[in-house]
Amino acid sequence: MNTERAQQRSTHQTIAAIFNRAASTYDHVGPAFFAYFGSRLVELAHLAPGEHVLDIATGRGAALFPACDAVGFSGRVIGIDLAPAMVAATHAEAIARGDTNITLLPMDAASLAFADATFDAVLCGFAVFFLPDALAALQEWQRVLKPDGRLVLSTWIDPFGPELEWFAPLQRTVLPLPAAPACSGTEPPIFDTPAGLTALLARAGFIEIAVQVERARFVYADEETWWASLWSHGIRGWLESVERERGAAAVQHFKETAFALLREGRQPDGFPQTSSALLGRATRTALAE
Repeated sequence: MNTERAQQRSTHQTIAAIFNRAASTYDHVGPAFFAYFGSRLVELAHLAPGEHVLDIATGRGAALFPACDAVGFSGRVIGIDLAPAMVAATHAEAIARGDTNITLLPMDAASLAFADATFDAVLCGFAVFFLPDALAALQEWQRVLKPDGRLVLSTWIDPFGPELEWFAPLQRTVLPLPAAPACSGTEPPIFDTPAGLTALLARAGFIEIAVQVERARFVYADEETWWASLWSHGIRGWLESVERERGAAAVQHFKETAFALLREGRQPDGFPQTSSALLGRATRTALAE
């Protein structure tokens, strides 16, 4: 058990460090696909004025700020993130916007410092798959929901789409992707199919589960913007691993090869990427304990 906790702490520290370094440009380079999907989460949550909302892994506020607008001054939105730099950057943006109903806190998504039945809705954009024990985390999120409260979350099916079908194979030729974090439980969670996400939410005790596929087309103006975007989100961790284990020349080779493949798909409006995601909505049962 001590070994497992130590591994989880190490995983948390690694993830936090990556997103600390990415915080200044996260979803602020290229097309704002996190902002798009964050707005969709808020739409599916059907937030009402005066409600209290928790946004888990808030990042740079992709769902936080639309949620703030939806609940109004009589409501409250708390955004948490494992990366302190992300929290600081988003806090500064909230101040600049003049939002007085937002609180930003550094916090582990799997261990929430809130009382039972605190929130009308919990949002989580593209983060549940980072958690060492997704099932336990979902049960923790259910704990802080009020009876009949809503959870709305997103996971990736394919962030790069058919236009960049070469991306993952190219990654594997440079440096194999890290294994998924170990997860307790009888069966590993599946995040990228409607059936898999539905099953995970049901195992966590949620009811009224609905999962839908969402696709959206995003366009990068040029190759360098696309490259800068990679360094602004989770792929940054893999790029840093390549640089650390294979050297800067390997990163440059990957970049040059990727640019050549990227140019093959150039369209009149730029370099397109059709991202597909799952959006799930579920309800805490009124009888949950």
